Amino acid sequence: MLDAKTKLISPLGRPGYSLEALIKAYLAGYILGVKSTNDLIRRLQENPVLALICGFDITKPLPHRTTFNRFFNKLTKYQGLVDECLAEVASRLHEIIPDFGEIIAIDTTPIHSHSHPNKNPISDPEAGFVYKGGAQGKYKWGFGYYFH
Repeated sequence: MLDAKTKLISPLGRPGYSLEALIKAYLAGYILGVKSTNDLIRRLQENPVLALICGFDITKPLPHRTTFNRFFNKLTKYQGLVDECLAEVASRLHEIIPDFGEIIAIDTTPIHSHSHPNKNPISDPEAGFVYKGGAQGKYKWGFGYYFH
């Protein structure tokens, strides 16, 4: 299913990288918590098994970051197709793991506000003091928001 649908967005011209491999790489990056395209490429370079699982030929160079970025920009134009693929993956996981999706964990990330809490009036009245737990019970306080 994935291969047939990804052929719809194949670019014209010389054969490029496998669209399925690019999608798998982005999914792997999301699962691994990779924050940027450069970090994703670095992870693929450092871990040839990951590159193989994604579908890249490890005897050839990995795609350049501009290739990943162009692909991602094209992918956003087909959000409906992406949602359909993700729904199918979720339903397949639900078949394999019956309790899949029953329990959801939520983590918050503190977002810093440029507002100063001691200035009157506060330029950002919706901001407040937030903290994030760290190693060995250490907490980091800041002024801003929680991103859920």
